[in-house]
Amino acid sequence: MRWVLVFLIATTPALAKTTDLSKSCPRERTWEKLLRCLQTRGDLVIVHDLADAKLVSYPLSPENSRYELYVLADGMWRGLSSGWTTTSGTGLINFGTYEGDAYRVDLGTSFESRMSIDASTFQPVVIKRITTSICPRKSFCRAVVTSCDMLVHGRSFLRFRGKPIWKGEKLMVAGDTSSAGTHCRVSRFQLTTEEAP
Repeated sequence: MRWVLVFLIATTPALAKTTDLSKSCPRERTWEKLLRCLQTRGDLVIVHDLADAKLVSYPLSPENSRYELYVLADGMWRGLSSGWTTTSGTGLINFGTYEGDAYRVDLGTSFESRMSIDASTFQPVVIKRITTSICPRKSFCRAVVTSCDMLVHGRSFLRFRGKPIWKGEKLMVAGDTSSAGTHCRVSRFQLTTEEAP
């Protein structure tokens, strides 16, 4: 099965000012006050603008960006994660709400390598993964791999498809690993046989 990975990466031809993400911004009662502080860290782009959540990005270079999620919880705007950094081989695929008062962030990664396919020869391969982060409003983000393909000569050689399932304070993934092999394998500590809601 072939699939196309569309990257959405916030870039600028030339950075207008230096991005300094070491500066932290305190919680604020309004988004406007928090936004003013965030803008002092560098050129900020609001990628997704929900009433109670904002996914923003800072360009680090023409190819690299930093994504951060801010939410309104208990009457205060605050950062919900340590953020995600994209490079030339990664990009934001999806952002939206998730059941249980949470948010979902999907990042795609694609890279080329050479691997042993038949234990005797090495061949060029392309590996594509989707890592899903689930971020409850009053907790922390956790991530699992929900999709993986290893392509050999353009055809899927190994694959995995999974659905994220939030269990208590843990993020698990449900899916069939029979075709995952070594390079698309998911940790057994993150696998569950439960059905996704």
